[in-house]
Amino acid sequence: MNAAKDSLSFTAAISEPQLKLLLTNLGLVSRCSILFFNNEKLIFSASGTPGTLYNTENPLLCDSDLQKLLTQQQPEKHAPFFFLENEHIFYGIIHYPKNVHCITGPFTLKKLDSRQKYAYFSTHHMKDYQNNYIPITTVSQAAALMTLIHHTLTGNMKHQICLWMKIFSNL
Repeated sequence: MNAAKDSLSFTAAISEPQLKLLLTNLGLVSRCSILFFNNEKLIFSASGTPGTLYNTENPLLCDSDLQKLLTQQQPEKHAPFFFLENEHIFYGIIHYPKNVHCITGPFTLKKLDSRQKYAYFSTHHMKDYQNNYIPITTVSQAAALMTLIHHTLTGNMKHQICLWMKIFSNL
């Protein structure tokens, strides 16, 4: 990171190295990808545990159209929310000041069969669909992860899990 715009320095409570360590640990515990973009540039990635999506085969890095689509979604400024890509796959998104966007996922609500996995990975220009795993996650688990990320970055617990579940259950 060579410039302030390429950092997560808008957070005040802890240093950036401590913040990155906490986010990396959240990625490991949740077994999912946590990515931060400044506009369209990746500025931080925590990629979960072995067996989950890895950076070279992450749909947000393989498919720039998906990344643009997710960073442009804005139901409520700075409120964490879910974006449902299809009936099984969803992402968590939080927008922050200075055009920083946090995207978690993809998550799936149930195990995908081989046809569904192939369709998803090929849609997002990923080649290694057999060795990739999309975490099976409940809405409550994903909402809890988003709460922890948001609180880690801002110290703010304003957005409750029940709000995310309500928004998601209407889809």
